[in-house]
Amino acid sequence: MSKKKEKHVELRFYEIPKNEYVLALLGESWRRVYHNPVDDLHFHNLLEIGYCHEGSGEILLDTGSVEKYRTGSFTVIPINIPHSTWSDGEGTNYWEFLYIDADTFLSEMYGSDQGFARELTARVNRRAHILHETENPALAGSIRAILEEKRTLKEYAGEVEKCLVQKLLLEIARVNPLEARKNDQPLKLKKAMIHSLAYVDEHYAETIKIETLAEVSHLSETHFRRVFENIMHMMPVDYINFIRIQKACEYLKNSNDSIENIAIKVGYVSLSTFHRNFRKFVGASPYKWKNAAENAKTKLFNYKITALKGW
Repeated sequence: MSKKKEKHVELRFYEIPKNEYVLALLGESWRRVYHNPVDDLHFHNLLEIGYCHEGSGEILLDTGSVEKYRTGSFTVIPINIPHSTWSDGEGTNYWEFLYIDADTFLSEMYGSDQGFARELTARVNRRAHILHETENPALAGSIRAILEEKRTLKEYAGEVEKCLVQKLLLEIARVNPLEARKNDQPLKLKKAMIHSLAYVDEHYAETIKIETLAEVSHLSETHFRRVFENIMHMMPVDYINFIRIQKACEYLKNSNDSIENIAIKVGYVSLSTFHRNFRKFVGASPYKWKNAAENAKTKLFNYKITALKGW
């Protein structure tokens, strides 16, 4: 019996431009044939909103469901939900995309009521949607309004964008009403993961043992590994390295430190290990990435942070 092919699951890491609330991928470069292999899924570190101006095809979610789309369809895909898109036949499709850090935006928007901010964030990230503008014209209209605002950059663009993003997230929360849960265990496990993620974010420059992450999550190490992979779609050690490389990118962009010093700052004793992990996640050497970052901001989007996992 032939061995079942493992699926390639890729994390595509995007950054929202400074002093903006949404990253918009617009224009004719997104008019293309979308023929991603069925075994190649990807997910994002940000909430992805896609709008199909022209074309038709199918979208596969990691739940196994396949949804059809057509002109006027739009997607709302929260972080950490692998998916793949392919066009019907050889015809081109024209999509445009928005990426939003819903957690940070809502936390800052509702600073005096963090409980409400967390509830909204949970509802926004609750599930993926493939909808059509005829099904939810209000939500479709919010998406089109942001696309148009990002395209034209009129006066008071920042303030208008902020209001439009707030409205969009509220519209998404509306289509994800809270339901009574018969079993709160999955939610408790996700909350337990928050402690381990916070620990990594705070101690990435130090030696981090998986045993320690399990302890701060109040789980056994075996259970922690299983739950972490299920929720985060990568092994704990890969996540630690991912955060270290993410921090390294920040140092490369915002400081004149040497590559060697940056490697030490983000927790790598071995420079060769740092280079190997940088290439693994970003797809380029630190030197090449830094030069791209200095030459043109848009070049940052050419590099993908990748995680492979048998699915």
